[in-house]
Amino acid sequence: PFYRINGAWVRGRGNHGTPTATYEDYSTEVISVLRDRLESGLAIEVQRGNLINELGYIQVLTAPPNMNMNIQLPLVTLTLEGESRDLRGIGEDTMGDFLEADSDEWLEHEGWLAGVQVSIVGWSLNPDERIELRKAIRRVIVGNLTVLADKGMSLPNLSLKDDDAVNGEFGDTPMYLVTGMFTCTAPVRVGHMAGGIIKDIDVEAQ
Repeated sequence: PFYRINGAWVRGRGNHGTPTATYEDYSTEVISVLRDRLESGLAIEVQRGNLINELGYIQVLTAPPNMNMNIQLPLVTLTLEGESRDLRGIGEDTMGDFLEADSDEWLEHEGWLAGVQVSIVGWSLNPDERIELRKAIRRVIVGNLTVLADKGMSLPNLSLKDDDAVNGEFGDTPMYLVTGMFTCTAPVRVGHMAGGIIKDIDVEAQ
């Protein structure tokens, strides 16, 4: 620091320091949320008898299945097809700083709203089972709309269709697929906790 003393600038005592990285990722990872919701929801579908799987639940993978893996059909795979900035706010602020309920600290962040596309594929060896799998995927997504909204995911949309792989694509095994796309807008945020809230004020009369 410099001080103005008797018309002259006088240097004060100096010090040095190294900034500490305090940033954290507060983004919504859409594919992780979908995997969790689909795996939980499809397990209920198995319990209800709408789908049958020897594992007692439906596997939800984030990559196409390797037939050498320990897999049981039917199953579902999710793949991120794309994520790109969709909406920006002034100063890269899209949601405003907010108070974390658990810590009573303000979260300051920057980021944008991203358009996200996730490919959904349901794998089955039976065309009738494929119908039930498609209906179950749709039920689980619609049944979790409020959960998705709570995670910051807005404008969700789901498109599904049937595909047949019966011409040797998987060797001698015919595969009946449900293919589709889930799209939404989700927050991408990086920020840090900026200190606690003011809880007490002392006032002294002078």
